[in-house]
Amino acid sequence: DEIKLLLAIKLYEVGRLSIGQAAKVAGYSKRAFMEILGHYHVPVFAYSPDDLAAEVDLLSTIEDYSTQIQEISC
Repeated sequence: DEIKLLLAIKLYEVGRLSIGQAAKVAGYSKRAFMEILGHYHVPVFAYSPDDLAAEVDLLSTIEDYSTQIQEISC
């Protein structure tokens, strides 16, 4: 069982399996598998630096629009 778990973790880590697929291979629920990933220091959400920067920019833009809407509403 440990070999299946380690294989599932590695295949998830390199992007060959989704988290759901990897959890199924390992024989765990998605939630339990996510917790196990934490014990092995494998990130559940692996953003590239560019993707992360884009997400931060998007959140900043949303926050700016929200502030503008609140100012208009007052």
